[in-house]
Amino acid sequence: MNGYTGEMLRINLSSESIKTEELDMDLAEQFLGGRGLGVKILYDELEPKTDPLSPDNKMIFTTGPVTGTSTPTAGRYVLVSKSPISHTIFDSLCGGSLGSELKYAGFDVLIIEGRASSPSYIWIDDGNVEIRPAEKYMGLDTVKAQEAVKRDIGNDFKIACTGPAGENLVRFAIIRNDHRGFTRNGPGAIMGSKNLKAIAVRGTSDVAVHNIKKYREVFREMRDLMNKNPTTKGGSGAMYNLGTAAIYDIMSSFGMLATNNYQSSPVKISKKLGPGKWSKKNLKAKKACFGCPIACGRWVGIDEGPYAGTLGEGPEFQALGMLGSNLGIGDINTVLKENDMCNVLGLDTLSTGNILGFVMECFEKGLITEKDTDGLELRYGNDEAAVALIEKIVNRDGFGDLMAEGIRTASEKIDKGSEKFAIHMKGMEMSAYDCRGAYGQALGFATSNRGGSHMQSWVVLSESTRMAFPLGVDWEITDRMSAKGKPNLVKKSQDWMAAVNSTILCIFTGFGTTIPKYGELVSAATGFDIDGDGFMEIGERIFLLEREFNAREGFTRKDDILPSRFLEEPLEKGPSKNSVVPLDEMLNEYYELRGLDGEGRPLKEKMKELGL
Repeated sequence: MNGYTGEMLRINLSSESIKTEELDMDLAEQFLGGRGLGVKILYDELEPKTDPLSPDNKMIFTTGPVTGTSTPTAGRYVLVSKSPISHTIFDSLCGGSLGSELKYAGFDVLIIEGRASSPSYIWIDDGNVEIRPAEKYMGLDTVKAQEAVKRDIGNDFKIACTGPAGENLVRFAIIRNDHRGFTRNGPGAIMGSKNLKAIAVRGTSDVAVHNIKKYREVFREMRDLMNKNPTTKGGSGAMYNLGTAAIYDIMSSFGMLATNNYQSSPVKISKKLGPGKWSKKNLKAKKACFGCPIACGRWVGIDEGPYAGTLGEGPEFQALGMLGSNLGIGDINTVLKENDMCNVLGLDTLSTGNILGFVMECFEKGLITEKDTDGLELRYGNDEAAVALIEKIVNRDGFGDLMAEGIRTASEKIDKGSEKFAIHMKGMEMSAYDCRGAYGQALGFATSNRGGSHMQSWVVLSESTRMAFPLGVDWEITDRMSAKGKPNLVKKSQDWMAAVNSTILCIFTGFGTTIPKYGELVSAATGFDIDGDGFMEIGERIFLLEREFNAREGFTRKDDILPSRFLEEPLEKGPSKNSVVPLDEMLNEYYELRGLDGEGRPLKEKMKELGL
């Protein structure tokens, strides 16, 4: 079957039922795969108001029509579920190689339901599937668990697993496979709630495409376009040389880097943590996901000091910001240690850094004391306290137990006005961009269907550097501290990212690829007739269905909001000083463009127009 295996695998851990189902190809044409298909399945199958950590929640792993092919970055896959941190629908994307392996094993989609009666893992070997005991792997971190499972069943299996944080139901726990992971919105907590330690997959089938000659022609054109772009050029581009950490210096130069819980603009700390300062000393190797020529992954190590011997993945830009400048920490070895702890023990680096920055502000303002924090002096720049609190969060130990519930719950418990500087949207902690310096990105955060995520509308680079993603916009409107044109820019970005995440290719392909090329590639793979406009319409359909899911859960305009810090507290100095976000002005125009009513709910006529 062209671009698809045509099979979905459904596993109910409660009943131990394992069955295959035929993929509905009409839905595949409407939603492509990946994020879109996962959203459609969850919307149709999940009862409103379902507790995200109950057996009734579903984990839907989806590949796309080009997953496992030779297209650059085509090894990715998506998890769609209901989030235990935001209670919204969410999609989390992962690189590595397990997505391709699932496709080679014969499945476009893996749906996991219920809860196992004892610790278990799922074993998939081509068409053979079993639920196996996992007691011996419980308590192992995300590195040791993958190694242990491979020792038992074979090194050629690809493994996705939780760490101790997921087992302990930390609400921002991650799932990891290879050196990559599903990180945002608490996927590891959902997996832990199902008593599921790991998923192991091995496959040997090929992926067939509709028109192999045309397909090769298009993906070579895409590869050539990416190689001409200074950001994604293989072997010498900015992402190859510095990884996503290349963004760190850019955001710092514009005063848009989270510092001390978004209270100030970075100066000294940013100079210490810029990748040019530490890459030569700490970088051990560069890593790439399946089929990726960009190789933005880093393998880093610490050779001296109290954390000597640490070796692992990272850090990405977001980890540098949230675990470094946001905590007032300028020592790169401490940031590398924090980052490695999160990866290995199973925490989202963004949420972890955000929560630590929040409690440090609470501590410095006297809202909490060492009596509350188990003796930790949680001041900005206290390296040892930050490392100690990460360990306590993973184990839900003492003060860490409250932090494990996420920033919204923590601020409600601490109270005393702390909600004013609890930096989240819809309950999910925000990433490292201080959006007072980028109004479009601010609107993207506020209207994201999954909470404080930049991965549903990543326009901050367009606003700050005019680095053109393939959105077909008038670049004169990208003055970063102007509301002009931003609703249209954000809507187009959201639609494009939803469609790309359904193919599912890495969004970094957008540095060189044009929108029509995505349509050509999918058409050559599947036989569908999709041009550039059709590709964007698919993205719009997906985004609106997510919006309808959230509306069904009770989300309205009141939830499309930013923390008051960005609306009322201008930065006092730096390139973005004196700026606050004019959110309401942009939101009204955005709702009209998106086809939403005044409360932010999809209009029936817009739903009908998109075939929903």
